[in-house]
Amino acid sequence: MNTNTIKGSPGLGIAGATLGFFVGFTAVVVIGGTINYATFKQGLLASGISEALIALLVASPNLSGSILRIPFAAWSDQVGARRPMIVLL
Repeated sequence: MNTNTIKGSPGLGIAGATLGFFVGFTAVVVIGGTINYATFKQGLLASGISEALIALLVASPNLSGSILRIPFAAWSDQVGARRPMIVLL
């Protein structure tokens, strides 16, 4: 027999999910592909950064998100979504 009780309300759940989405999206926008390669190409190459490093810098948020998605999903299945969400924020 399952005797677990749920604390909170649907409104708090929606508010938490919305906040988590916007914080995560903001991090991806700030850290992610903010380098417009066509605009900053000459400046970045003049500063000594290679084209491969620029490509890695632009692709790193997508790569890390893809790689970490599986272990965080497994962890979320084991302990619930609260701890992984806090770590990801």
